[in-house]
Amino acid sequence: MRQLEIATEWDNIENSLQDDKFWFFLNQNNVATNRIEFIFNLMNEEPDPNDNYDTFRYFSKKFSKGNNEELTKNWNEVKRYYQRFSEWFSERELYHKIGFLISTESTSIKELYIMSDDISKSEFKEYLDKLIKKDLKNVDINELQYSDGNDVRKILLLYNILTMLASSKDNSYFPFDLYKNEKWDIEHITSVKDKLPEKNKKQWIDDAIVFVGNESKIEKSLRKK
Repeated sequence: MRQLEIATEWDNIENSLQDDKFWFFLNQNNVATNRIEFIFNLMNEEPDPNDNYDTFRYFSKKFSKGNNEELTKNWNEVKRYYQRFSEWFSERELYHKIGFLISTESTSIKELYIMSDDISKSEFKEYLDKLIKKDLKNVDINELQYSDGNDVRKILLLYNILTMLASSKDNSYFPFDLYKNEKWDIEHITSVKDKLPEKNKKQWIDDAIVFVGNESKIEKSLRKK
């Protein structure tokens, strides 16, 4: 009965992780068939970059004596990881800020998980803000150039995310799965020196206007313009 229960829970976790929106919120460009292994890898306390089976060996050693108590303890930890990630995925502010940090490789999902274990939820949100500020502390927006690819990419991604979060009427979620899989880049931003055909200008405006608010006078003026 316990084996059947674990098998059912295993399938539920695996099926949830097969949702690309969830998966690429947690991962950068990691593509996996059996995605629950991602959690096992995070739990591996003896990672070996030169061993493709290091996670298997780690758990095989732990369960070599067939200890049911040890099995239950570790499976509960798998579920804790999954439940924590699900909570982050479903809460819009956490989703966007964690998604940004993972997308810019400013931290790892394991580091965030460990940190969230030791502090309150409000403190964790403050911690995320500090990480974002730290990542951009040396970026001067007024001095950014088109050639500063990585910094421009970060600023535009954060701008999109914060604009979405700032609108009280916007309940949408930034599509990190499309952002990573379609490899959006600053090449989507046309240099001011380029001359766009009229049809491309219209498309650019259609894409950009969804990120402009419609509440303040400045926002309304910009939308009209």
